[in-house]
Amino acid sequence: MKWSEEEILKLKTLLDFHSIDEVVEKTGRSIFAVKKKMWQLGLKSKIRKNHEGLRIWTKEEEQKLVRAIYDKSSTKSIAKSLGRSEKAVRLKARRMGYSLEFNSWTEKEIDLLTQMVSEAKSWSAISQAIGRPISACQNKRDRLWLNTNRKGWTTKEEKYLLRERAEGKSFKEISCSLNKTVISVRRKHARLKRGVV
Repeated sequence: MKWSEEEILKLKTLLDFHSIDEVVEKTGRSIFAVKKKMWQLGLKSKIRKNHEGLRIWTKEEEQKLVRAIYDKSSTKSIAKSLGRSEKAVRLKARRMGYSLEFNSWTEKEIDLLTQMVSEAKSWSAISQAIGRPISACQNKRDRLWLNTNRKGWTTKEEKYLLRERAEGKSFKEISCSLNKTVISVRRKHARLKRGVV
């Protein structure tokens, strides 16, 4: 059924004050018809439906978030002060074009990482000594081009990799056991599967 000029005007007006579900109800059209017409006219609803469990961010909350970001507050403290989850805070900050990544590495941490990697310490030991997650330590090691695997892969390590993968262990678990990066473990596994050593 074709939309009349009056219905199009009504649609435009409703979208200023109602969610798409409410517009569907008030126009008597299907959701498909409403969304198609909105797409054709380049319209968007100015009101998002407040789904159960989700709260729409108010202007005041957005301003508090920006202030907290400039104060370099932790994601956890921002989430607590706003009564939101850390995931919601990170997502909103990213959508607003802000980063919550201000926990940069100190020279002392980098020196400790370099030393422990050269001594072939386990990732759990490195993580505990530095006070950062294993993945963060491995990522930093990769960015610094620190070589933990100067001797290459031993036959024992290759067999271990194939056996553990066959038993369903993840590349991450295997990489921690072998003290190698997840990427190097994945690549080695792929080469072994192709018969290339």
